Amino acid sequence: MISEKLIDSIKLHEGFRSTAYRCTSNVLTIGYGRAIDPELDGAGITEAEAEIMLENDLIRFKRGAEDVLGETWNVLNDVRREAMIEMAFNMGPGNLAKFKNMLAALADEDFETASAEALSSRWAQQVGKRADRIAERIRTGVYA
Repeated sequence: MISEKLIDSIKLHEGFRSTAYRCTSNVLTIGYGRAIDPELDGAGITEAEAEIMLENDLIRFKRGAEDVLGETWNVLNDVRREAMIEMAFNMGPGNLAKFKNMLAALADEDFETASAEALSSRWAQQVGKRADRIAERIRTGVYA
């Protein structure tokens, strides 16, 4: 059993850093002293930890997508909302906000046009099949 006193001691001595840094041993580190340097055996995170981080990130990016879409958020079904969350996750809410024509089409519930607008972007060229799948969810409102 790990005691709260041990956890508190490590937090006190390691300190918290939300971004990667080099510790005094020049090891790439994050959080409370977690080694993430790819050159060290056993460094990094587990898949389970990555899934927890992903879930936390998606909560943040859901808020970002909601902010970008405003009242339009309320006219979308869950699948289309999740398409917007995925786009925000992939490119950031600020870049999602630049999809003015797509967002206007979503507001008009013109999902064919919204899908086409997503696909006619530089983002779609960069992410390939991912954009195709997201655009199809925008168009149909269902997961393929």
